[in-house]
Amino acid sequence: MKLTPISCKFWYQILFNNYSEKKLKLSIRFLCFIVFLFFTLSLFNGCKDKDSTPVEPSGKTEIKIGALFSISSGWTTLGVNSKTALEIAETQINTYLASLNSQYTVNFIIEDTELDPAKALEKLKSLKAQGVQIVVGPQSSAEVNAIKSYADSNDILIISQSSTAFSLAVQGDNIFRLCPDDIHEGEAVANLMYSDGITAAVSISRNDAGNLGLQSATKNHFELIGGNIIPGVTYEASTTDFTETAAALKAAVTAAIALHGQAKTAVYLTAFDEAANLFSAIKDDPVLTSVKWYGSDGVALSNALIVNNDAAVFANTVNYLNPIFGLDNAAADKWQPLMAQIKAVTGIEVDAFTLAAYDAAWLAFQTYVATDFSGSFSSMKSVFPFIANSYYGTSGWTSLNEAGDRKYGNFDFWGICSESGTLKWKRAASFQPSTSEIGTVTYFGCN
Repeated sequence: MKLTPISCKFWYQILFNNYSEKKLKLSIRFLCFIVFLFFTLSLFNGCKDKDSTPVEPSGKTEIKIGALFSISSGWTTLGVNSKTALEIAETQINTYLASLNSQYTVNFIIEDTELDPAKALEKLKSLKAQGVQIVVGPQSSAEVNAIKSYADSNDILIISQSSTAFSLAVQGDNIFRLCPDDIHEGEAVANLMYSDGITAAVSISRNDAGNLGLQSATKNHFELIGGNIIPGVTYEASTTDFTETAAALKAAVTAAIALHGQAKTAVYLTAFDEAANLFSAIKDDPVLTSVKWYGSDGVALSNALIVNNDAAVFANTVNYLNPIFGLDNAAADKWQPLMAQIKAVTGIEVDAFTLAAYDAAWLAFQTYVATDFSGSFSSMKSVFPFIANSYYGTSGWTSLNEAGDRKYGNFDFWGICSESGTLKWKRAASFQPSTSEIGTVTYFGCN
């Protein structure tokens, strides 16, 4: 592989301009990364002086990168924000390429999956037919599970910003995820419930791999520290009428209260936007409004709850807190302006998953640059984790574990709080893991 002026200038900016801003110490791995790159540069001698004039290209070569987001239904808060994040990244990348007088342009082809696993697979096949080799998304573990076999068999690199199911943590496959798996989130939720004095939580979950995985992970850790997850209700993804679901949940919660007491009983819900419909159906139930509720990343900052007043009031009443991997305060100079830019377009609060989607866009681009736009899938798959392990983006360090999932991450808990008479999402608590089973929960307050 020959290193072109664009790839050399790119790596120069990554190594010196980007990383000089970091207040964190460079890891041994990253130091090795620097040595490797300088060794490679000396071998190929491809870099030119920055004042040299690049060769004028005969025409632009379009690099197509795909995206699978839930834009019209299901998990639209993340889908709409992620779409905007990629559009911003596309503009920035192409501006950068133009500044180098490059022959390349990047085009993000964004498809709407509606959070439907079958549609995700259909749209992935369409992207493959268009020559796409790297895809950002999809959002849910059910979708990732549906496309995994096809992606593995057809040389497509998948970078999901929000899939968490531990069942998808497979070493050597084509699936990479820029968020911690559900074991880490389960630990965070279990610790929050423990800190709140809860000893028994009744489960209710959407029937899909990601949400059931969260239930399992939380159950395992909560029981490890002395709590009890009581099997409750599972509903299908197609459910719109929650009357029967609510009745079954009420019966389970009533029994739990009788056994453990109201103050020590809670409900643990793993869901997506349909949580708004569930809350509307139970907003006046005296039993289900008498205990605390805990949630999952699929509902954190969901706009569906804010625009549904009944749902928002219920969430506020039961102190419904939802975890999502936390914002890195050390990267605030990166994520604050981006979040403001995205919200200015969508009008929706922006979360860390959206930042991960933006980072995924840049990592995809860097992967093409690192392989000199060769189109070699084996090269791209090999270099991607190497780049991710040394990248510091808007979501912080994107280091991956052996299965290709984000290695580290604290968690923030978001609740719907009353502020000057208006119900809105607010960061209400955070969780810092520990080497022991009990981590540190910090409360910021809600109402």
